[in-house]
Amino acid sequence: MSGLPLAGRRVLVTRAAHQAGKLSNELRARGAEPVEVPVLEVCPPESYEPLDRALRQLGSYDWLILTSANTVQAIAERAAALGLVFAPLDSVKIAVVGTAPPLQHAPRDLLSRLFRRTMSPSRWWNRWLGRQLGKEFCWREQ
Repeated sequence: MSGLPLAGRRVLVTRAAHQAGKLSNELRARGAEPVEVPVLEVCPPESYEPLDRALRQLGSYDWLILTSANTVQAIAERAAALGLVFAPLDSVKIAVVGTAPPLQHAPRDLLSRLFRRTMSPSRWWNRWLGRQLGKEFCWREQ
């Protein structure tokens, strides 16, 4: 028997197919047998109109909350397809949710230079983000 911590264990990896590899490799390195069964697929929307409208009016928003690297990638790709060139938007606050901040995975020339991250939760919990946003708004109103 191997001295690896997960030796002899089978682990179900349910991440999207294009994202499972890194986790599966880490599991293998620890002796596990990863079984990849993607339970979601990232697909383009039926219509880009709502996203296009939001991207064209990005400066009119108070907050942009990015909940995944997939979100950042989709926004970057769509903005590029529309030929949008953004200037830094100091008026838009940004919250990045996740253990690996999505902006770190974004195309550096498009999104990363747009915003200062206002909030980057250390926990990937919607409830936690809601509380933090509540604190932000309560603090501003006082």
